[in-house]
Amino acid sequence: MIEVDHVRRWALALPETAEKPHVHLVGFRVADVGFAAVDERRGVTLLNVDPSLERSEAGIGPLTRGSTPIGVEVDCAVADPALVERLVAEAWRFRAPAVVADAHPYVGAPSGGALPKAIGIAATRALRHAGFATWDAVRAADLDALLDLHGVGPRAVRILRERLGETD
Repeated sequence: MIEVDHVRRWALALPETAEKPHVHLVGFRVADVGFAAVDERRGVTLLNVDPSLERSEAGIGPLTRGSTPIGVEVDCAVADPALVERLVAEAWRFRAPAVVADAHPYVGAPSGGALPKAIGIAATRALRHAGFATWDAVRAADLDALLDLHGVGPRAVRILRERLGETD
């Protein structure tokens, strides 16, 4: 069973995170942007992760605002704690401002590092769909060829080139 103290420990270990109550929820924010909340009365954790990624794990369901998907709702009695810990970090990365997330490229990221948030959501989704889900995958790619992907424009490639110059 996942307790509020588990989520608190996981969330507050992430950079620039603060606990701030939200209505009757225990909320967590990065740079004053909410990314996780615990509803102790219902026994669920609400996480603002990328809703475009499909989830089928036990205890994980869609979180919506009206009919719009905005993340996942975690049943704290059923879900795997290791999975929820990863999802808390993923929610942090998804909601953190680009300057914060890009300063911590391996927090809440896949093992090959996260794509820079500064490239934008459309470019990030296009790269993921084309098989470039991690920074390591992009580093090995021909950046000029990435311009052929719908959603990846000159600005995104310029940012990737700048980041490659910083790391190579």
